[in-house]
Amino acid sequence: MASNVRVVINKRAIEALASTNEVAKVLVDRATDIQGRAQADAPVSPTGSNGRRPGYLRANIRVKYGKDARSGYADVRTVARTPRGFPYGRLQEQRQPYLKPALGQ
Repeated sequence: MASNVRVVINKRAIEALASTNEVAKVLVDRATDIQGRAQADAPVSPTGSNGRRPGYLRANIRVKYGKDARSGYADVRTVARTPRGFPYGRLQEQRQPYLKPALGQ
């Protein structure tokens, strides 16, 4: 028996399941709410930063669904990177928290 199994959860599929399944609905609703709060609180430079357009961080906050050994989960994160590839969101979170407050509300 294979011990390394990777389960991929399709975002559209979990969102469609949410219309008929209470647990999936709570997961999707909570993840979408946190994503919206994080986007609203994300700092936006009027002129952009390091060659990135204004709102780059906000536009790159996403929800990724997955499954671990215990259950399914939703991961709200940003895929924004600096020009050198460093996680841009991590830098901004230190200066002006936007994601941690969204998780706590």
